[in-house]
Amino acid sequence: MNKNPQRSGFTLIELLVVISIIALLAGLAFPALQGALEAAQKAQASTMCNQLSIACTLYNTEYGVWPTYSGSGNFSTSQQVGELCYSLNGCRELGGSSTTQSQSSAVPNSRFIQFMSFNKKDLKGTSTREILSPYKKPTVDNRRYRVKTDDNYDGQVTDVPDPTSTGTGLTVMSVGVAVWTYGDAAGTGTKMLTSYK
Repeated sequence: MNKNPQRSGFTLIELLVVISIIALLAGLAFPALQGALEAAQKAQASTMCNQLSIACTLYNTEYGVWPTYSGSGNFSTSQQVGELCYSLNGCRELGGSSTTQSQSSAVPNSRFIQFMSFNKKDLKGTSTREILSPYKKPTVDNRRYRVKTDDNYDGQVTDVPDPTSTGTGLTVMSVGVAVWTYGDAAGTGTKMLTSYK
């Protein structure tokens, strides 16, 4: 008769060692995952900046004018950028919520040409026409994309972020359209994501 039956399960020491190893590995992996998430957010925001500037350029090629909002080439508020995106989407609601076409008086697209398409993952705001960057910033205003076009046709866009500056300095660029958003989670403007065409 065996007086020493085999034990089953783990001892408390063994469990603590395994839990400690798992915690250590998770602690080492977290910064790498955080870095990958930030890189993905930057890539998504940069792609949107580039796509918006290309779509505005296509609009200019088609109609011979830059898109403007009430005579101004400055799209800085949610409503203004939303109207621009609505027009670039062929006057269809963004995210595929409606296929009904209607003319936008703010940014006309009389031929209903779709220069850019948007899907639901691009829509970060509460409005179906609001496109926000993927960064979780303190205020919605700091998450907004900004677009400026050469509305007076002098070959320049004024008051745009200086891509060579580390701060929020503004400059004049010899381009037709400038698109930008803040490229950091704090919304400080130290990392601007820009696209100039």
